[in-house]
Amino acid sequence: MTCLLEGEELQAAYADFLAGRVQLVGWGCIAPFPYYFLTSPLIPDRMIDVDPGKWGRLFCGLPTAGPESLAELSAADTVIMIYPIYAPDVVAQILSQISRMGAYRVIPPFDTARHFHLLDPLLEPFRQQPGLPRGERLARAIERCDRPSFFTADRLVDAIAQTRLHSRFVGSAVSRRARLFIGRIQPGGAERQLSYLAQGLARAGWDSAVRTFAPPLPGAESYLGIGEETVNQVLPSARAFLSPEQTPDGLPTDIAPIGQVLGLLPIDAMHHVAIAYRSLMQDRPVLVISYLDLVNVPVAIAALLAGVPHILVSGRNLNPTHFPNHYASAETWLKTCYEALLRFPEVRLSANSSAGAHSYEEWLSLPAGGVVTVPNGLPDGMLPPLAPETRTQIRERLGIPAAAALVVGVFRLADEKRPLLFVEVASLLLAAHPEAHVALIGDGPRRSDVETAIAGLMDGVSDRFHLVGARSDATDYLGAADLVLHTAWAEGHPNVLMEAQLLGCPIVCTASYGTAECLYPCASIRVLETDQAAPLVQEALSILADSEQAAMAARSARFWLFEHFSIRQLVTNSLAAAGVDLQTFQTPV
Repeated sequence: MTCLLEGEELQAAYADFLAGRVQLVGWGCIAPFPYYFLTSPLIPDRMIDVDPGKWGRLFCGLPTAGPESLAELSAADTVIMIYPIYAPDVVAQILSQISRMGAYRVIPPFDTARHFHLLDPLLEPFRQQPGLPRGERLARAIERCDRPSFFTADRLVDAIAQTRLHSRFVGSAVSRRARLFIGRIQPGGAERQLSYLAQGLARAGWDSAVRTFAPPLPGAESYLGIGEETVNQVLPSARAFLSPEQTPDGLPTDIAPIGQVLGLLPIDAMHHVAIAYRSLMQDRPVLVISYLDLVNVPVAIAALLAGVPHILVSGRNLNPTHFPNHYASAETWLKTCYEALLRFPEVRLSANSSAGAHSYEEWLSLPAGGVVTVPNGLPDGMLPPLAPETRTQIRERLGIPAAAALVVGVFRLADEKRPLLFVEVASLLLAAHPEAHVALIGDGPRRSDVETAIAGLMDGVSDRFHLVGARSDATDYLGAADLVLHTAWAEGHPNVLMEAQLLGCPIVCTASYGTAECLYPCASIRVLETDQAAPLVQEALSILADSEQAAMAARSARFWLFEHFSIRQLVTNSLAAAGVDLQTFQTPV
């Protein structure tokens, strides 16, 4: 059975291709191939695809034929590069088909993170001795392998500036039109705030709409009118967007003008830049606001290229170095891109807490005040006290007695929320309080770990721990709680704790960077500087010992929140942070 080459065998295949001893055949005319074509150091000589509609046509200028055409090629003189590497089942089918046709060497598409260490040593002799003969293959490989080392903020600034010089649309933005971007609408704090901001801008007289890069997920139906195209438009995938025969390099004709910039970027960012650019060129907004780093960078680049005069990018709770599982190899290029983008006066960076702003300032070596704080907002009158019958329904749904103490956590099951610490605190609390129950509302990448931890709890404890999953009515669970428990280590202004205060819920939480900034100072809202379970358990038991008194003290938080965190302020602060003249655009919210 044919297998994908690795290690020394893969390096030998690279060497044979660069030396001209073999030809490289690409298998699979996948939709994102034009992005590979712009950036990969190894470009095939021809393509193979099983779709007869592509045979005899050019794919990014490369001749395309069916699998039977391999019969014309000697296995000893041919290396096959399989492109649909993201689909293991498809790869297995292709490998099986190739093995029946001959003993061809088969390799994966070049991935800088995984394969650079194999290719780069083959190029070094030619760098050291520029006079050595090199063909087109070698020249391309050297130039493209050297791009990461030459990918500097200066180079990106120059490429964006040069491209903008040739754009006839720069400066023709439509007044009072705003476009807000995020990866997708899903349960989460950033998504909720973006929806509040979009709605607040619309009430302020703006043509406000959301653009996302993937379909919405269940559990966020209340965030936006998701079915309304003008409210949330999902931008097209690479398959729907790219038409490889439109230009020689595979880009659609309207995207070709920004090819110089695209060619500098990591392949993960290229498609987002391209489709955001097309969307913005069509919409011509005066204001673009983006949330979360992996969306911020491509959207800000696209907005600059489209001539948008006001661009606000809102970071995470803390800078990306705190989230290695989220960003992996992206951290370096994100920083380079941010450094370039912030040299343009149109681009401003914000965070939703002072702690978050300081974190980004440290990471990007910005002066104090270089990142603007835009606190979260809450709709006026949001979340009135829970009706008694709804409280009863929640408890019946969980199967717990009406008088039982209920502790609730609502958060995404991700590392920064420390879900396993939550389980540890909950287990100790349940052991110490035999009549209490705990409900955890949320889903995420650590769900299986949480399930395993719950399954390992002792009898009499595990049956009082309720893992509910993501719910669109999560706030009803908050309203039914006697105590809200939050154990995150990285937060800005956590929406769930703001909502818990609106509902008059006592809170025990960890002091995670910006959390304390949005909490009302009172005896039944307790913030602890700890990452240990015992102190949190002690405070929780203290509140549950007199839950009626604690709930009464917590009710004052509602009025304080509406005074300090309103949608009106969110809109005003966002416009000011983006550099919009508030006098020109002032309209009651």
